[in-house]
Amino acid sequence: MKALVDFMNWLTDMDWGWWPLLGARPSKDKPINSAVLLKITPYFGTATGLVIAIFEHHLTSLLRVAADVLVGWLVFFILYRFTFALAWNSRARLLGHSLAEPSASPNGGPTLPPGDSAATEGPPSVS
Repeated sequence: MKALVDFMNWLTDMDWGWWPLLGARPSKDKPINSAVLLKITPYFGTATGLVIAIFEHHLTSLLRVAADVLVGWLVFFILYRFTFALAWNSRARLLGHSLAEPSASPNGGPTLPPGDSAATEGPPSVS
């Protein structure tokens, strides 16, 4: 499961996947919530709806295309929310947790007290 989540995050980290809405992508330690999804759904949901309209051969009716676009918005929002957003948010929680504890050692070793400039990093030297 971790490999799948890592792969999904690798995909969402690519700038081209967010074009032209790169500014809407949150930093890796921030979640993709419904507000972020509502910003990107009109663009990607419309593209999804147009793909539906093409496959369903609805391009001759403007009303059917409009209905397919609405369906595309819903499909995009729901599928993204329960796939890529979940993967992104699990990473954001991990990164947010590590940012909340700056003195935590990344490898599980002893930690340094915050602001202790007398402490040195690494093992003690043997003389």
